Amino acid sequence: WIRPSCRSGASQPDWGRESWRRFRSPGPDRDLAWAHVLEPATGAEPPTLIYAHGLSVELEAYDQMVDGLAGLVEQGVRVIRLEAPWHVRRTHPGWYGGELFIATQPLGALDLFQAAVREMGIVAGWAREQGAGRIAFGGTSMGALTAQLAATHARAWPKHHRPDVLFLVTTSDSVAALAFVPPHLASVLERFRGHYQRLEELGRQAPVQKFFALVLAVLSLGILAATFTLHK
Repeated sequence: WIRPSCRSGASQPDWGRESWRRFRSPGPDRDLAWAHVLEPATGAEPPTLIYAHGLSVELEAYDQMVDGLAGLVEQGVRVIRLEAPWHVRRTHPGWYGGELFIATQPLGALDLFQAAVREMGIVAGWAREQGAGRIAFGGTSMGALTAQLAATHARAWPKHHRPDVLFLVTTSDSVAALAFVPPHLASVLERFRGHYQRLEELGRQAPVQKFFALVLAVLSLGILAATFTLHK
């Protein structure tokens, strides 16, 4: 059951209508799931894009994010932004957004994806009730993987909860490649450490590589476990 949020009523910007929806998550936390609905001003039954964000998004980051989906609303597409478990308003006290996903691997991936996938299906059912427009599942990075898993899992769902198309950004068809191919690992080290070249000069490259490979392997194990479980 998806209902309007009591915290913020719908607003009427120039491009259409903005509102928040919330519902009880089917995940293990049974917390409130949030959906930010952006509806175009024209079109009685617009197509809908249900979009999931990437890992570690914080509430404070929203003010500085470039909204690449805003143009879709102006072109007549309803955009529904989901908030993943353990992120944004659903972040547990004392934790950063998405931190529980990493800290509780590999079981954390199962919990997050099982909840997020079902939430995407619930929102799709609500969107079908609003009209006959086509529905897309989409997302960025972790959100794209959520959309992929949801689309696969949706084969066992009632028809009105299934997507018609996928819209995936910065995704991959190989989780193992992301974790174990050396160029990807070097890219991670350069981006997050900033000392990759210096470590190589000092002969300290290998231990750091092994550490990051271990971290990424654990994350991959959790994601793969969630993938195989949800595909059943």
